[in-house]
Amino acid sequence: MTTNDECSVADSWRRIEAWLEANAPTIRAALRPGATDHEIEAAESALGVRLPDDVRASYRIHDGQDESGPGLFPTTAPRWNIPQGLQPLARVVREWTMWKGLVDMGEFQGETSRPEDGIRNDWWHPGWIPLTTNGAGDTQCVDLAPTPSGVPGQVIAMWHEKEIRERIAPSWAERLRQLAEGLEGGDYVSTRQGIARKSVGA
Repeated sequence: MTTNDECSVADSWRRIEAWLEANAPTIRAALRPGATDHEIEAAESALGVRLPDDVRASYRIHDGQDESGPGLFPTTAPRWNIPQGLQPLARVVREWTMWKGLVDMGEFQGETSRPEDGIRNDWWHPGWIPLTTNGAGDTQCVDLAPTPSGVPGQVIAMWHEKEIRERIAPSWAERLRQLAEGLEGGDYVSTRQGIARKSVGA
């Protein structure tokens, strides 16, 4: 049975693909084919979580981008305007494992972040699943361990050298809808590095 979130995800991807085909064919070509249910389940096993249904639906459509391609997701902070690519599941697992290893070694002991409401004040938490990256350690994560005022599956920005932790969207389905609307509405432009805010990248 198809859920509303799955329909929303599919509709957003159709809109995103249409815009990319007309305005950023290199990024469109870098989108990988969808992952199989077996590949999604293998990633979940490695991460020790079940991904939200909207994330699973998204990865069935596109298993991230080729890692050498321009980034699809504009940053949320114009002063750090490096577009972020959608990570294939295998790279999601690799990056999560790297961060988890740092936590286990006590790398961030005593360090806290400055989170928006609903987000833990950890520097990094194993419940943050990094779906995008700019290649420099900054990611947009699906948060599976929010505080009581947050929402499981909310999307947050994690900056590896900055203490800011902001909530971008209440779900991955909504994050994709935001991207589709931003592209169609002219808020974003295609640059050499990828999709960027118009005020910065134009």
